Amino acid sequence: MVVDINWNNFRAKFSNEERSAFERLCYLLFCKEFGRDTGIFRFKNHAGIETDPVEKDGQVVGWQAKFYSTSLSEHQQDFIDSINSAKARHSGITKIIFYTNQEFGQDAKKTDPKYKTAIESHARTKGVEIEWRTASYFESPFVCEHNFVVAQHFFSLNKGILDSIADLSLYTASVLKPIRSEISFGGKTIKLDRSAVVAGLKSMASKSPVVILSGGAGVGKTAVIKDLHETVKGSAPVFVFKATQFRNISHINQLFKNYGEITASDFIKEHEGIHPKYVIIDSAEKLSEVQDQDVFRLFLSGLLENAWSVIFTVRHSYLDDLRFQLKEVYNTSFSSVNVPDLAPEELEKIADDHGFSLPRNDRLVSLLMTPLYLSEYLQNHASIKDTISYAEFRDIIWKKQIQDAVHQSANLHRRTEPDRPHPGRSV
Repeated sequence: MVVDINWNNFRAKFSNEERSAFERLCYLLFCKEFGRDTGIFRFKNHAGIETDPVEKDGQVVGWQAKFYSTSLSEHQQDFIDSINSAKARHSGITKIIFYTNQEFGQDAKKTDPKYKTAIESHARTKGVEIEWRTASYFESPFVCEHNFVVAQHFFSLNKGILDSIADLSLYTASVLKPIRSEISFGGKTIKLDRSAVVAGLKSMASKSPVVILSGGAGVGKTAVIKDLHETVKGSAPVFVFKATQFRNISHINQLFKNYGEITASDFIKEHEGIHPKYVIIDSAEKLSEVQDQDVFRLFLSGLLENAWSVIFTVRHSYLDDLRFQLKEVYNTSFSSVNVPDLAPEELEKIADDHGFSLPRNDRLVSLLMTPLYLSEYLQNHASIKDTISYAEFRDIIWKKQIQDAVHQSANLHRRTEPDRPHPGRSV
């Protein structure tokens, strides 16, 4: 596949942000060329060049992006200033690659224009070689063919693969956003320390490509995934899929149909060379309801063949079923990480630190070791006494669940019923 390099599309897509978009484009291409898939260190407003230089073939190479709406002849001093700053900050630099959207105008004698020669001569006095990547570079096979996905994102007005992956990332964020990893009480938040579980999950995922994250209902399995996402955000891709999304699809590409013209192969290929990377299958007990198990099996095998870490979250009561399914249906090995309830001493410390009393009923205290029920207890703390029984507390929870169900049903009804005629308005 080849992308048509259309600068009008570029300007339309990144209107008023052309310079920053051009810098991003050049950064991606520089990283691709020099094998830096994990990125290159830089400071904010990096002087002279855009990032720290890299070493290759005995040279120390830096780069600078120059997006102009006027001819290069008007920017001779700009290039010279960049060379001076780069050499002052990085004394060992031997080459600077200048990327620009413009082309050089040819001299009347069909030689290099004087300003180009002047820039290169100045660079030589600093011990620096200049390499030009002008507009024609972006039409090269390296850009429009070998880096099709990058070029598509910047030069096509249609939603490209990078745009689709960005939408998938937004979907993951939207799934995790309402998940509570904290408990509200007294105008403050109680943050449950799950750092050991997250660290254990990351460690296990680095050794075993498939990990089952299990725990009882309400223990906070998805909250652990949210904490994992926060921990690795910016350094490792994380994508969350609900197991129910695989229920009624006959081809894995249908999983991506709402995110543009992206296929499962595109999704997997675009993350080649990136490590670590995570796909989360949330509420994996629902996989037993998938009609075409081959669809998910092929997706899973594609992920594992390309070094993804796949994490399944599942309730304890379905753990054995999932283990059987992974072994017998998907033919894959796995490791397990458990999300425990709060320990008694941990619950007591939380109560002491935040100034609330625990109930006297031992059975109810045991229930509060599950974070979900602790949260419900603290929400109702002002209206209940420490003498409350287990049955009374469960009754409060039951009534709240009924009220929530009625509220959700009413909201659904309001969203689906037809508009009612307004008094005095004809229909």
